[in-house]
Amino acid sequence: MSHDDLPLFKWQPPRQVIPFPTCFRVGHARKVAEQLDQARTNKEADARLTRACQTLRRQMRAAQISPEEIERQHETFLHMICAECERIRAKWTPDLSGGDHGTPPGAA
Repeated sequence: MSHDDLPLFKWQPPRQVIPFPTCFRVGHARKVAEQLDQARTNKEADARLTRACQTLRRQMRAAQISPEEIERQHETFLHMICAECERIRAKWTPDLSGGDHGTPPGAA
């Protein structure tokens, strides 16, 4: 048996993609909060929030992150945006009371 035939040398540990957690993306949440504050209408605020959330989800799907983890990260991201909106006293904040699965609940 040669050195290359041993299965131990061919074994690879399982790989797992660990996303950059949204709880550390404070700058991104702050930028979205500032955009919500600058929005002139609720429709414009909804569009900006929806675009930010769809982009986040698209990036995570491209990294092959599980749908359950995407949902957790999305919820965390919305709460961070809401906290930043409260901090800067933005005109519009995410409505965290609910919404369609996969889309933000909207700005209120």
